[in-house]
Amino acid sequence: MKHKYIILNLALGLVGFNLSAQVEEYKYCGSDEIMRQEYLANPALQQEEEYLHQRSWEEGMMNVMNNRASLPSPYIIPVVFHVMHDHGGENISDAQILDAVAVLNQDFRKTNADTSQIVAPFGLLAADTDIEFRLAQIDPNGNCTNGIDRIQSMETYVGDNDCKLNQWPRNMYLNIWVVRTIASGAAGYAYYPSSVNSTNDAYKDGIVILSTYVGRIGTGNVSTARALTHEVGHYLSLPHVWGSTNNPGVACGDDGIFDTPETKGWTTCNLTSNDVCNPGQDENVQNFMEYAYCQRMYTYGQGAAMQYALNSAVSGRNNLWSPANLAATGCMNVQPVCAPHADFDATKTMVCAGGALTLLDNSWSSDATAWNWTITGPANFNFTTQNPSISPLTVPGSYTVSLIASNSAGSDTITRPDYFYVSPTTATFTQLNSEGFEDPNFMYYGYMINNRGNNANYFFRTPGTSHSGNACLMLSNFGTTDRGDKDELITPSYHLDFSTGLQLQFSYSHATACVDEDDNEEALKVYTSIDCGQTWTLRWTRYGTALCSAGYDANFFVPNSQSLWETVTVNIPATAAAANVRFKFEYSATNDNCGNSFYLDDINILGTNVGVGEASAPNLFSIYPNPSDGNSVISYSLAEQSDVQIQMFDLTGRLVQNVFAGKQQAGSYTQPLEGESLATGTYLVQMIVGDKVSTQKLIMNAQ
Repeated sequence: MKHKYIILNLALGLVGFNLSAQVEEYKYCGSDEIMRQEYLANPALQQEEEYLHQRSWEEGMMNVMNNRASLPSPYIIPVVFHVMHDHGGENISDAQILDAVAVLNQDFRKTNADTSQIVAPFGLLAADTDIEFRLAQIDPNGNCTNGIDRIQSMETYVGDNDCKLNQWPRNMYLNIWVVRTIASGAAGYAYYPSSVNSTNDAYKDGIVILSTYVGRIGTGNVSTARALTHEVGHYLSLPHVWGSTNNPGVACGDDGIFDTPETKGWTTCNLTSNDVCNPGQDENVQNFMEYAYCQRMYTYGQGAAMQYALNSAVSGRNNLWSPANLAATGCMNVQPVCAPHADFDATKTMVCAGGALTLLDNSWSSDATAWNWTITGPANFNFTTQNPSISPLTVPGSYTVSLIASNSAGSDTITRPDYFYVSPTTATFTQLNSEGFEDPNFMYYGYMINNRGNNANYFFRTPGTSHSGNACLMLSNFGTTDRGDKDELITPSYHLDFSTGLQLQFSYSHATACVDEDDNEEALKVYTSIDCGQTWTLRWTRYGTALCSAGYDANFFVPNSQSLWETVTVNIPATAAAANVRFKFEYSATNDNCGNSFYLDDINILGTNVGVGEASAPNLFSIYPNPSDGNSVISYSLAEQSDVQIQMFDLTGRLVQNVFAGKQQAGSYTQPLEGESLATGTYLVQMIVGDKVSTQKLIMNAQ
């Protein structure tokens, strides 16, 4: 689906909010846009919606208001937050969610302190809706929970109906999905109860909201914290105060509720001259169902309308607050402590040798009180603190992390293989380099593949298809439903601070199976890092149809012609011509329902060497035989007396053999490599002659 962003730049005069004078960019509600799409697909649904809002409300609300003494007080709604995340900032804390629930309860029970700022005549109409929200304490399977369900999924980058994973029964819980991105560009959206009443539409029920619009702390803030209050209003059948459109300020309209005046709708907080629709009658700019971001109130009529929705069987709203359901969801009494669900993040997952990182306990379902960390790799560590710092990390290589999180109710274990990588401070390659993926062992040279979605789509070597030679890398997206997926290829490190005119050249081939080019949302981005992958700088990107070198192909795409490939040259600035440079290729797909295969080949580092001369020449020395059975020799010639050093390293940068070090006269030489004790694998042989450096690969076949 093509993105339709609903983002406006507003200079807001917000009353009582501690905001800077800087113009801020706000996102608005996507409910009406989502429901318009539903109406187009099902016109009868709109008629049902109009019946509920226009014909039933007045009678239903009056019944509610006339019989308030016999109605429950308060209506308690069990809530579950499904936090969809990719271990980024969208994985908001329990404290931020608790704050969001506090905001909801203050707004719905009229205990928010800023009600004192409601302007006349609306202060007298501001209502306590008698509706409260409590995080569920028992999940649908009868297990202990804190009402927070954390799900690692690339769907967090999509944020539409299909991202609503692990929905809990909608007649028992209000489901709220927290995401990083919403496809429409809105801050959040929800459906009216009647829009999702059918069994086929039940999976859509609930609220989707951006992580930055949840609560007042963490990634949230005071000015956007009421977005969830607004969306719950839709969830309980309230339209915008100007009616069911997403276009405030266009035409005067009404929401069908007797005590909210006709209005065009507001995106600025004009609290004095706002009698636009009916001169002499002010409009309710501070209403929670407005867009003005200075919301303070619901009216009595809106409260009655929401109570009416809660007394209706439509979409099971009348079961939410029933005593039986409150007991089933644990919202009646204080529940026992739950065992934690072990989880963790880190401040970084790539670091230079000698650097440090901190492991962050992110266990959920309940707070852990004890932790046992085990880190295994080229060096081993063990910690029992909550958020241990590892400093310094001196031994290069990949490390696996395990965490046992426990409290009085029990424990849980999680293990992540190859979770972080310590990079050698010495670059793997000390000359300009080419990689055509002809060697099946190319990963041994320092390439890293990150399968961010932990799925079947990732970069892998495929023989028989290539831009040149006989192999390339492939990423298969054909027929996949893994939307929002991201996959990365990270190159070895290069010593390039002796180069000028630095360029990265590569060839790729890609086709789309999307009939509508607007549905093609694949992107390729290229980054550089000069700090061992701790931070990355974007250098090049290509998106959508422009990325399709091979156009449209409805079948599984294979580039069987050179004309289907495209070669790209990216200029790399001098600031990135450093002593330890890595490149990263990131392929992402927001809408992969019509994706297709992507191929990458011939990664070349180009440039001019300054003051090095022969240092980067590939024939500075030779190794034979290569691959080796353990009895290879190095052969080289010197034109003059020189200081010579020859060393062998493994691919983590660990020195495995000092071959030779000393001064030699002009002439030809051979040096034996003692490889009989070395394990099968790929090694790097480095030769330094004066100020000249050359590195070559040696493949060792153990006997």
